[in-house]
Amino acid sequence: MMDAASAGARHAALADRSMADGEDRAVHLLTNSIPHAETANVAINRDASGELITVTIDHQLPIFGFMTGPVPLSATAQAYDLTP
Repeated sequence: MMDAASAGARHAALADRSMADGEDRAVHLLTNSIPHAETANVAINRDASGELITVTIDHQLPIFGFMTGPVPLSATAQAYDLTP
């Protein structure tokens, strides 16, 4: 999840990409690597200064090791958008 969040933030920070492109990139990586990723919540936003892009992924994974039931996890990544 962390890799998908950071890749989405970096992708959105590219000069020729948009925030929606970054979100799509994060969702694509997530659905190809984690089971039941279609239920994950992916949020992308830009801070007030416009320089920092943040991608947050909230997801509940099924049984994890010795724990029973879904385990809630969250990953947040940021990237600087320094394009003019």
